Amino acid sequence: MVQRDLPGGNSRRITIAPTNVLTLEAARARAEAVLADFYRGIDPKAGRGNTTLQQTLDDYLLAEKPAA
Repeated sequence: MVQRDLPGGNSRRITIAPTNVLTLEAARARAEAVLADFYRGIDPKAGRGNTTLQQTLDDYLLAEKPAA
């Protein structure tokens, strides 16, 4: 996990990967990349939006409909 304070007093926590998926070196490299984005003013979670499970399901079902 990577955590960084954002302007305005909020904090952002990013999960890199489960511990059994990446080696320690690979996880550190990804964490460094995420921190570099933070320092450049890029929020990795910005723009994702706050969708509900229902909205996600509706979008998925629309995408799965075969073309006529």
